[in-house]
Amino acid sequence: MTLSARALLDRLVGFPTVSRDSNLDLIDFVEEYLDDYGVKATRVPNEDGTKAALYAHVGPEVDGGIVLSGHTDVVPVDGQAWDTDPFIVTERQGKLFGRGTCDMKGFDALALSAVPRALEKGIKRPLQIALSYDEEVGCTGAPPMIDHMVAMGMPRADTVLVGDVLQAYQLGQLCDFRKCRRRTRHFGCRFCTALHDIACGHDQWRNRTQYYCERLPFRVRFPHRPG
Repeated sequence: MTLSARALLDRLVGFPTVSRDSNLDLIDFVEEYLDDYGVKATRVPNEDGTKAALYAHVGPEVDGGIVLSGHTDVVPVDGQAWDTDPFIVTERQGKLFGRGTCDMKGFDALALSAVPRALEKGIKRPLQIALSYDEEVGCTGAPPMIDHMVAMGMPRADTVLVGDVLQAYQLGQLCDFRKCRRRTRHFGCRFCTALHDIACGHDQWRNRTQYYCERLPFRVRFPHRPG
C-alpha cells in the first residue's frame, strides 16, 4: 500500500493503543505495510502476548545506519474534554488534533513513510525502524526489543532518532552531552533517568548509564563523571 505520512498518521491514530490496552492491531498494520515493500519485520511480544514491539531493517546489511525509533502506546483520554473524536485526526487551522499526533504517532508515521523513499533511493547505509510499547507507563517495552535486536545480530546503527516530545535542551540541562547528542536525539525514559542520576551526582550513575549504553543497538560515547 502506498500511503503518505498524513494518511499513515490517520491510520495509526485510529488504533486506540492506550497503554492499558493491546497494540497488536497497530502492529499487524505496520507489519503488513512493511511487507508490501518487501521489508521483513520482527515482533518482540510481551510476556502474555497482548502487546508487541516491532523492528525492521531496510537496506544493506552493514553497520553505520540510522534507527528511527518511536513508541506505539498513548495516554488515556478518560475524563478529558475532547470536542472531537480523539482517535480520528481532525485538522483545524493548520493543526492536527488527535491522541498521539505529537506523542508520538506523528513521528511513527514519518518514520514509516521513509521506508519506500529509502528503497527508491537505493540507500548505502541502512534505515532501521524500531517501535516499542508501554513507553507511557515506564518504558518497559523498549529494553526487551533492544536486547532482541542485539541478540539477532542486527547491524549496529551509528545514529538513533527518537522524535518524542523531550527536547534536546532538556538533555543539555542534565549534563554536557554535546558529543553524544550529535548522534542521538532521545534515549527514552530509562536512559534519561540515568542522565538524571549523573546530574544529581548519585553514586550509582555510572553503572546505570553504562548498563543502558551497552545495550543500545548504536554506538554511544560513554560520559565521564562531571566535575
